Amino acid sequence: MPKQKIVHSPKQTGKFSAARMSYYASNFPHPDHLERYEKLFPGAAEAIFTEFRKQAEHRQELEKLVIPQQVKNARAGIYVQAVSHLASASATVLTALYTPPWVPVALALIYSLTVAFIYKYGKDKQAESQARKRERQP
Repeated sequence: MPKQKIVHSPKQTGKFSAARMSYYASNFPHPDHLERYEKLFPGAAEAIFTEFRKQAEHRQELEKLVIPQQVKNARAGIYVQAVSHLASASATVLTALYTPPWVPVALALIYSLTVAFIYKYGKDKQAESQARKRERQP
C-alpha cells in the first residue's frame, strides 16, 4: 500500500493537504513504465525479460563453477588445519621430552597465538565480504 503523508501548506494557514506518495523497488521496471516502453517500442517488454532471463542463467552457471570450488577450498583448509594441529602437538610432546620445561610452553603459546590470529583474520575477512554484499544490495 502506498505511504501517505500529511503536509502543511504554508500558503493556506491552518489548512492541510494530503499528498500521496508511492515507492516501487524491484529488479523489473514498474508495470506502468513497462507498458509505456511497450507502446513506444513494440517488443521492448519481451526484450527486457529475455535479458533478465539470460542474466539469471549466466549467474547460475557461474555459481555451478564457484560453489564447488569454495567447498574444495574449505575442505583443504580443514585438512591443513588438522595436520597443523597434529604437527604442533607432536612437536610440543617431543620438546617436552628432550628440552628444558619452558620450551614446550613457549611452543604451545606461540601456536595458540597463531591459531587465534588466523581465526580473527578469517572472521574479519568474512565480515568485510558480507559488508560488501550488503552494500551491493538495493
